[in-house]
Amino acid sequence: MVKVSNLGLALALASALTVAEMAVADTTVPQDIDEIEITDDSQTNQQLRQHPWIRYVRRFRAEHNFALVAGAARGSYVIESFGELQNTRIPSSAAWSKLQYSYHVPVFRGFGYLLGSSIGYHYAQRDPTRSFQPVPMVMFPGILAGVVLNLNPLWRTMVAADVYMARADGITYFDAIDPAKTEHISVTLVAYDSLFALDYFYDLNWGIRIEAHQRAVYYYRPTQQPGDSAVYPADAIFRLEDRWYGVGVVFHLL
Repeated sequence: MVKVSNLGLALALASALTVAEMAVADTTVPQDIDEIEITDDSQTNQQLRQHPWIRYVRRFRAEHNFALVAGAARGSYVIESFGELQNTRIPSSAAWSKLQYSYHVPVFRGFGYLLGSSIGYHYAQRDPTRSFQPVPMVMFPGILAGVVLNLNPLWRTMVAADVYMARADGITYFDAIDPAKTEHISVTLVAYDSLFALDYFYDLNWGIRIEAHQRAVYYYRPTQQPGDSAVYPADAIFRLEDRWYGVGVVFHLL
């Protein structure tokens, strides 16, 4: 009788434990897969794992990003031929501003790539006493591509290349001795711009951006074809080489 009683007590206790485990399992709150991955990553900094933004941005600030940046540029015009100027390098300084859109795609953890475009304005002050007088340029949308590394929800860096066209109306060669030799041309140039950017997000969506650029802008002279009656600025062969530095704001659309 004692053995039967003990056996019955053991079966009742086992049944009660099973019911309790099922109740606990049913009340467990399911976690997001990305959150589990981040929490279980032993290489992730403990402070980063506890950051309140991690549940929104994960390791990578993906998809839509906008940036508005302004700054100063310094470089030189390399003139092979324009008016009486031949093989001359003329210093140049300017102010600029750009509005950029980029779409960010993650590849592995915080690393990914971006595609986008930009528009901008390049302001160069005209000096009427100089033989070469540059003018402001309008920078049209082109192709922006690069790689991006999200260090954590606060810091991000990127390296990219931007290829676009720019319009300059009224570039002037001024001849102080013989004004009749003064020339004015309006041309479309092609720009090849490499850039480095560092972003710091002080808010979930908003951040501060620092940019550095190295750029070359070429004027490709049209080729005169036989029987072509069009008038081209045949003597104008030049390019602009400059470096930009700027600061602005960046917005990540979540």
